[in-house]
Amino acid sequence: MRVKPIVYTEHAVRILTELNLSRSVADDIIVTGERIGEGKVKFKARRRTKRGIIVVTAAEYPDHIKVITIDVVGGGR
Repeated sequence: MRVKPIVYTEHAVRILTELNLSRSVADDIIVTGERIGEGKVKFKARRRTKRGIIVVTAAEYPDHIKVITIDVVGGGR
């Protein structure tokens, strides 16, 4: 399966910076993380880490995946 290019909204980039996370971490969660709450276009992917559960909210389009926001749950920022 071909991996679609992943693009980020300005909001998602700002949150990544605030959380001190890299895009590669978010990319990896999208590709290999557990998908929850899937809709027609949007989905959430999550992974448990030492910092807590990182949840990435994204939208999947035919030609790319757009990251909308990122959050850390249960571990603090």
